[in-house]
Amino acid sequence: MALVNSSRMIGTYTDDFGNEYPNLNVKFGDDVPTAVIQQFYATRTDEVNCGAVGLFTPRALIATFTNGNIHRFPLASRETADIEEAVLFLKSNNAACIDLEGESWNLVPQTFFTGATFRTSPFTDIPSAKVQESVSFDYTPDIQASGQLRLSTRIETAPTALNACQKSALSDAAVEGGGICSGRALGISPRKYIIQAVARKSGENAASKPRRVNRNAIVSDKSAATIKSQIDGIAPCAYCVGYRGESVKNVHLLFNEP
Repeated sequence: MALVNSSRMIGTYTDDFGNEYPNLNVKFGDDVPTAVIQQFYATRTDEVNCGAVGLFTPRALIATFTNGNIHRFPLASRETADIEEAVLFLKSNNAACIDLEGESWNLVPQTFFTGATFRTSPFTDIPSAKVQESVSFDYTPDIQASGQLRLSTRIETAPTALNACQKSALSDAAVEGGGICSGRALGISPRKYIIQAVARKSGENAASKPRRVNRNAIVSDKSAATIKSQIDGIAPCAYCVGYRGESVKNVHLLFNEP
């Protein structure tokens, strides 16, 4: 069994909502390249860490090295320049394939969202048959410093209230489908809230157990303040929300040495 290196930490981790967490501890197998650990992480101090990582799984680069070993490297920041610098450094240290894995929250504390009004009653108008529409939208990715991509997704048309909540954080949403210069081929899984609610059939006994409903609500804008504020259009459909940050398959193909 490989030994664990627990001598390092992220001095300050900034989540996708803009909250900062000091002294975020990280651990690695003893076969991780020393140069990478020294470049990415500070030496662990005796300062108190209150286990913020228990709330979420930090964003990370997942690197497969030329010797076949796979390692996960948490990233303190999702700024484009910081992602690029980390990717290029891993490439220069024998990483053959690199994926960006976004931050993951099973449940985002409602205390993050001052003033947001969350749903408290089950849906009774979700049809059994799923009818979906293809929706294209502008999206600002973490992996480029400026400019937008045109992405597309599929959203159930009914009920209309839930459909509207899922579209509320999209920029220039259109039902025509994908547009030109689409970013789909770049392997991007966009940042999104996970709407969590419940539903009953119309007229169903209130004592019966409702079914769980999960829906994605993609967020087009990349700024932490806007990601946070977009909850206002999503919360009316959600008992609570999860969250997934932007992920990119084979992100190493998108950054090259200048």
